[in-house]
Amino acid sequence: MKKEWKHPFWETAAKDRMTARLNITHDDGSFSTSVARVSKFDANGKVSPDWEEILDQNSTEEIDEFTEQRLERHKNQREATIKKQQDQNEAKRLEDLFNYKLQTFEIAEIKESTNRKLKAKIRKAKNVVEMTAYATILLMEKYNEEIKSE
Repeated sequence: MKKEWKHPFWETAAKDRMTARLNITHDDGSFSTSVARVSKFDANGKVSPDWEEILDQNSTEEIDEFTEQRLERHKNQREATIKKQQDQNEAKRLEDLFNYKLQTFEIAEIKESTNRKLKAKIRKAKNVVEMTAYATILLMEKYNEEIKSE
């Protein structure tokens, strides 16, 4: 049986525990692989044989490098996840804004208004507050017209 420890990385800053891929080639020619967590010391407080095997097959510099690569990969994955979530949130915000604008233009007073400038400002609004402000101004104009005509 041949044991190969591949791509070990430190689990702790104290470097007393690591994880590595264990590839085993059995005497019958079959092959198996697994991920193993290895502590430096066994239950009796002695350095574990697996720990020694890993260090025989991989230098501490290599383990440091694998650890750095893993940390960088995980950092990049977290950043990509955050970016994706931000993009989804922005798309949702824009979709909601569009729907609010549709609802605003369903208001009879706004739909029938001839004030093209304010209607254009509502269409071009970048957020709900801006859109609401222009819609309110338009409705106030209509309200003031009604008061004058009474």
